[in-house]
Amino acid sequence: MMKCGNCNSEFTKKSKIHKYCSNNCRKKYYFEKYHEFNKDNKKVIECYKCGKNFETHIKNKKFCSNKCKLRANNHKIRERVWVRNNYKNILKNLPRLCKCGIEANEVHHKTYNIPIRKISKRNIMYEEAIKEYCKYLTHLCTECHRKIHK
Repeated sequence: MMKCGNCNSEFTKKSKIHKYCSNNCRKKYYFEKYHEFNKDNKKVIECYKCGKNFETHIKNKKFCSNKCKLRANNHKIRERVWVRNNYKNILKNLPRLCKCGIEANEVHHKTYNIPIRKISKRNIMYEEAIKEYCKYLTHLCTECHRKIHK
């Protein structure tokens, strides 16, 4: 006979590795242990889409909800289509040289919250929309782009 690691009731072991009287007891124990551990590790993060602050213990979490995550994904798809259609004109508005003086051959996004929505909602001229979009980009050489993403 052995005592359960969660509820302290006695049970007979079915193998050498059993520590809990049932699957439910095992799950409860690890659930409580996990949440106890993560209470100390909670951080306040700003949502990438809506800008609201939210608490999380997940290291790479970027969105406060699934709704924001889906909206950001749709936004990214719309942006890619818009960029694909206007790529040549965007490149004309970016500087030819990188910060280090070498000819630039890659485009880096300074932020991933680019306001395509604002550009498409406002009835602004096409040239102004491209200039607005270029504010969020930099033209870099391969080496400088690698250094940024290390």
